[in-house]
Order: sequence, then structure tokens, then C-alpha cells
Amino acid sequence: MSDEDIIREVSNNTTNDQEDNDDVIATAPQVTDQDAVNAFELGLQWAEENGTSYNELLLLRRLRDKALISRYNNLKQKKIDEYFKAS
Repeated sequence: MSDEDIIREVSNNTTNDQEDNDDVIATAPQVTDQDAVNAFELGLQWAEENGTSYNELLLLRRLRDKALISRYNNLKQKKIDEYFKAS
């Protein structure tokens, strides 16, 4: 195999790899704050019905509270001076 054949083969493989990678890239939809709150509420209900330990219930409540705070912060209107902060 000559040098030119090797270069041609490597160039073809690189192009094929790039085409394959373009097909593989997929993004998962982002979970909304409200969906997270609903999921934690349902999880808490299930955990309470099935006698889950206090520590695990506390963890679920903390995660639910984080989702609630995130939802609140995203719904809260920003003050106009927040757009004009000096660097």
C-alpha cells in the first residue's frame, strides 16, 4: 500500500466517523420544575404509604422543596436594575 493509499483510506474513515457521530447526538428534553415537584409529591405519597424510613422521607421532602424553590425563582419577575449591573 502506498502512502497515497493510506492517506486516502484514513481520510475516508474520518469522514465516515464524523457522519456517524452526527446521527448519534441526541438531547434529552429538560425536566421542568413543575414536573419535578409533581414527581416528588407522588414519590412522597408512595413512600409514606409503604412505610419508608424517616430519613428517606426527609430526603424526598428536601428534594421537593428544592424543586419548589427553583420553580418560584423562575416564576419571579426580575427587577429592572438586575439587567443593568456593572461588571
